[in-house]
Amino acid sequence: MKVDQLIDPMFAKYRAAAGWAAHYELVVRIVANKTPALASCSMDYNLKSVEAKVRTYFAAHLNDRDNQLFDHVSKARNKLLHAELPTALKELENLGHLTGKSHVLQGELPDQITPASILAAIAGATVMTGRAADDNIFGWVIHLNEDGALDHAASVFQEAVALVGRLAGVRQPE
Repeated sequence: MKVDQLIDPMFAKYRAAAGWAAHYELVVRIVANKTPALASCSMDYNLKSVEAKVRTYFAAHLNDRDNQLFDHVSKARNKLLHAELPTALKELENLGHLTGKSHVLQGELPDQITPASILAAIAGATVMTGRAADDNIFGWVIHLNEDGALDHAASVFQEAVALVGRLAGVRQPE
């Protein structure tokens, strides 16, 4: 077994969630671009400003869940894509994720990474707390993978993409 064969499944869910997160940004910008009243903002530097204008423009067509998505999905997307995983998890909790295991594991990886050393690191991992836990990116990826947060993230971003797609079909008087 190659190292990539062992690591890849652990990152597959992250890639799926990140892909849907990026897709969400793209559809928000496309909907803004194809809406004459919003077209000039579609390439704004900050997605949050584009999103706010889309949300305001279509406000009459939004329900409570739509507003909840707009409140948190952009920050969850940003934190996930920038690997600020503790904050991403908090935003996912705001979007309905029920956190399972509330711990991050610390495992020591040697300089020469092999499948056996990865398995040994996972098997010998210990629970981390405090700031050290927040700073352990590998542990957070394992945690979010195991507690279902990455699956939830992909689902939430798909839901947000569908919401924006629905708004794209709304005809507004110009």
